[in-house]
Amino acid sequence: MKNKIKRYARLLWKYKWIVLYVTCLIFVTAGSKESDFSFFEGLFYDGILVGLFVGGMWLLVLYIRFTISYCKDVIDLNKYLDEATFESRYQREVERRRRKAEKRMRLKKKIQMLQNRL
Repeated sequence: MKNKIKRYARLLWKYKWIVLYVTCLIFVTAGSKESDFSFFEGLFYDGILVGLFVGGMWLLVLYIRFTISYCKDVIDLNKYLDEATFESRYQREVERRRRKAEKRMRLKKKIQMLQNRL
């Protein structure tokens, strides 16, 4: 239960501007002076509020879309970097083993040359 509350708190903090926007929109609409309208009729009665509502929803959609695409790009980049790191690590290991083998062969040749001189 505690983890759920923390998760919702993180979500609220992440989308704090959207929550603030919707809250302000509700307060402005609820505080409108047209008392003969119901809440939702008052919400869509004023053209400014409709513009704010539609604009806010478009901003929300764009924000979520770009957040998701950014996360996908970051995940793809991390996957690419992990593969590149693995490849470079593998190449370094192969190169290290090759140099070690060459050094061993040079030492063997030197030992053979010294033995041939004796």
